[in-house]
Parts: sequence; structure tokens; C-alpha cells
Amino acid sequence: MKDANGKVIYANVDANGEAILSNYNLGNLKVGAYTLKAVFTASGYDRLEATDTISIIA
Repeated sequence: MKDANGKVIYANVDANGEAILSNYNLGNLKVGAYTLKAVFTASGYDRLEATDTISIIA
């Protein structure tokens, strides 16, 4: 993910393959749909990408 200024937001991936982003100010997100894209890169591994949509509801 990137923030409103284009700065990449990093999250560690646990042994179950889950990434948890905590204690991050999501700013002024409004109700609506947002596209999230996760990219995994590490030496010795192929690059992996996943894209999904989340919905913010009131």
C-alpha cells in the first residue's frame, strides 16, 4: 500500500502468510471502495503480486 503522499507502507508477513498493519493512521478515508495491492519481493524468490478491493462502510 501507499499513503496519500505515495510513501510505501510496509508490513511483515507471518508464518500463516498474513500481513497485519497496526497502529497506522488511515487518515481521511471516506466510505467507498479502495483497491489494495500487495507485492512480495525477496532475494531467491520470484516476485509475487496480489490485488483486491476493500470497502469502507459507515
